[in-house]
Amino acid sequence: MGKRTAVDAYRFQQRGGKGVINIKTSAAAGRVVAIKPVVEDDELMVITRNGVVNRQRVSEIRTIGRATQGVRLVNLDDGDQVMDVGRVIAEDADEGEEMGNVEGIEAVIRAGDGEEMENVEDMEGDVLAGEPEAD
Repeated sequence: MGKRTAVDAYRFQQRGGKGVINIKTSAAAGRVVAIKPVVEDDELMVITRNGVVNRQRVSEIRTIGRATQGVRLVNLDDGDQVMDVGRVIAEDADEGEEMGNVEGIEAVIRAGDGEEMENVEDMEGDVLAGEPEAD
């Protein structure tokens, strides 16, 4: 499963804060694998344990709320899980260009025993979060 949420939907935390919910979790869905800042023109590569690679445009992932579960990004076979997610930068982007105001997303991908979530700070734009579909 995956999702895209505006970064400004996340409030800043102060000392003693109890955190912010990023994605609705369930035992069947698993843990967060990755969070990636991207822009609308980028693509995501979702790689599974069985070697399946799924490439999709960020613009095709619908924007939804931050405390939601998301939509299916990749079909998984029994026993398969998402291992990693990569950001494919749009071809027309300049190599030396700063990301600046990120209009894109932060990708959160969850998989059965997945990897720990990456720390993302001071972002602007949207957020993409994801998890594998429970069978």
